[in-house]
Amino acid sequence: MEPRPQAHYLDRLLDNAAVVADTWRLAGRWADALTLLRGLDPVAAAVGDGAQASLAVQLARVHLDHGTFAGTTLLREVGDILERGLAQAEAAHSTMLQGALWDAKGYSLHVAFLAAGRSSEPADELPCFQRGLTLRRTAGDQRGIAESLFHIGLVYGVVRQNDVLALPYLEEAYRLAQEVGDRVTTSYAVRHIGFALSSAGDLEGAQAALAESLRLREAEGFVPGVAMALVACALAAKDAGNKAAHMPSSSALAPFFPISRYRARSLGLKHSLPSFALWARLILERRELGEALQARLVAPPSRAAMCGRSVRQGRRRICPCRPACAV
Repeated sequence: MEPRPQAHYLDRLLDNAAVVADTWRLAGRWADALTLLRGLDPVAAAVGDGAQASLAVQLARVHLDHGTFAGTTLLREVGDILERGLAQAEAAHSTMLQGALWDAKGYSLHVAFLAAGRSSEPADELPCFQRGLTLRRTAGDQRGIAESLFHIGLVYGVVRQNDVLALPYLEEAYRLAQEVGDRVTTSYAVRHIGFALSSAGDLEGAQAALAESLRLREAEGFVPGVAMALVACALAAKDAGNKAAHMPSSSALAPFFPISRYRARSLGLKHSLPSFALWARLILERRELGEALQARLVAPPSRAAMCGRSVRQGRRRICPCRPACAV
């Protein structure tokens, strides 16, 4: 008879690996996170239905983050993961995991909506989020409640373009996420509060909200989120009439994450706009808030000024210190 490892060793392995995978997810290391999580499948199977459902939540999060920021996701694969996860969560009698999986199912529809060019509202997106919220409230999952509230705010604000209906959900999500110390959800909620303020004409309030979102994402090491926050801050500064504000180009954001064509179009990015990829990278490495807030206001150095040793070869500029520099 094959000896079974003690249960607490398996639980500890799953918990520790989940922390690493989540850190990689936030850093935009989606392939690494997926490789790690897929390798945990036999461990989760040995522990039971609850562990397998929890693993399904983590796998779905990585896939959906990848889809959100890179514009590509295997929706069929995500759907299969969620269906299996829901069955396992029900078998484990875990209301909290069922709530997380229903919420992820709603978000998979939202990612598909973005990928399709925001053409039409997915019929089941809002019901999935609402079901997830109900289950999470039943389970007393405060962090999950904040996430579900934010996602319902997304439906009203992004899909239906109704900031009046979106704001109460966003503000409650912001308050609750702050209380439980969830900086990522807080950053999302305050970001969309900033968009609503901008639409209402409160440009100063919008800039403050977007700057707060940037600070939170930097503190959490949320690399793709920082890139998007820099774009939002630059847009807000330009809307407020700051003529010195510079927008990053889609090519400038490529070092942070692979930006898709639809995502670039939705952000209004143009290759001709000044690039501050190097500046943004330095902000992430140094974690200096002052530089973070300045990056959207001050023009970056030209590509030629970044490295004095670069030389032109035909249409391309070649640098001997590549890839250390951003030329």
